[in-house]
Amino acid sequence: MSKIFKWLLFALALTIGLSRFAINATSLNSVRHDVAVEILGGKHFMASKLQGIMAAPNQSEIEAKVLHIEQSNQFPDKWYLELEILESKNITGGNFAQTGDKVKAFTIQSSLNFAKNNIITAQAEFLGDAHGGFFRLNNIEVFKP
Repeated sequence: MSKIFKWLLFALALTIGLSRFAINATSLNSVRHDVAVEILGGKHFMASKLQGIMAAPNQSEIEAKVLHIEQSNQFPDKWYLELEILESKNITGGNFAQTGDKVKAFTIQSSLNFAKNNIITAQAEFLGDAHGGFFRLNNIEVFKP
């Protein structure tokens, strides 16, 4: 094959690849998702109030009420939580923790220093997409026992 033909073939493949990526990355801009997610045995509704924003990287400082705690069956240091967001302050990226939302979260700790119905503060990073996900919690402190 000639060098020009190879170059054109490469340019065409690159253009198609980039176009496909651009379509996938921007397709969420035109759709609002209200998602029913199964959380710890019950149905809860999570409405995404932000549209067309990439989830990662992001971080928020949250205050939340602990509604449910469950230890992972596979990993003894992983804890699943259901939280009600009481306050949220954006640190970086999009703020996916909206006041009033009931959300799924997890933390990696050998033991917890809080219980159900406690009010906690934490740094939260949303890991997921427009269809749902989890908040990963770090630096958890008990605000009100």
